[in-house]
Amino acid sequence: MSIESFWDVAAIFITVGGLRLVFTAMRADGPSVKWLRAIVIETSDTVLIALVIILAVVRPFVLSAFYIPSQSMEPTLQKNDRILVNQFVYRLNPPQHGDIVVFDAPPAALNGGPPQDFIKRVIATPGDTVEVRRGVGVFINGTMINEPYLRFPPVRDFGPAVVPPRMLFVMGDNRPNSEDSTAWRDDFGRPAPWVPFDNVLGRALVTFWPIHPMRARVLR
Repeated sequence: MSIESFWDVAAIFITVGGLRLVFTAMRADGPSVKWLRAIVIETSDTVLIALVIILAVVRPFVLSAFYIPSQSMEPTLQKNDRILVNQFVYRLNPPQHGDIVVFDAPPAALNGGPPQDFIKRVIATPGDTVEVRRGVGVFINGTMINEPYLRFPPVRDFGPAVVPPRMLFVMGDNRPNSEDSTAWRDDFGRPAPWVPFDNVLGRALVTFWPIHPMRARVLR
C-alpha cells in the first residue's frame, strides 16, 4: 500500500480554478460583472483559507489517502480501492479490536524486501491471549470471536500466545490470501507476529474510489 497524491492534485486544481475565476472577474466590466466580481473575490478568499487548512493541518495530521494493492482484505476492501485513513485517532486512544489499520510493516513481514505500508484488521490487543485454529476460527482469551466479514476460516494455526505491551496481532479478512501475523517469521524462523503501536499510521475510515453507491462506505 502506498500514499496517494490525491490531496495534492485536488489542491492544485482548486487553486488554479479559483485564481482563474478571480483574474477573469478583475478584467471584466459592467454592473452585473462588478457584483459577480465581489462574490468571486469573497468566495476565493474562503477557498484559499480552506486550502491552507487542508494542506497545513488536515492532510499532514488528520487524513491521508491510500490505495489497496492486493486482495488480502477482501471482501471488505477490493484491490485498487482508494481509502481515507484517520491519522489522528490513535493519538487519543489505542487501536481497538476490529479496527482496520494502516501500518509500517515490521521487518518480519517484509522478507528482506523494501519498506511497505500494510493494511490489516486488529484481532488482538495488549494482554490478550490469541490462538488461531486452522479451518475453525480465532480465539481471544479462550473464546472464539465472531467475524461476520469473513468468507473463509483461517488457513494457519497460531499460538496460543499473549500479546505484549504496545503490540498488536493483525490479520487480513481474506484469510487464504493474506500474509499477516500468523505467517511472519524472524531471521531464525521463529514466529514474529507483532505490530508495534509506533508503526501504526492510522485507522481506515472510508472508501472514496471507485465511485459507486454500494461501495463508498464507512469502514468497520
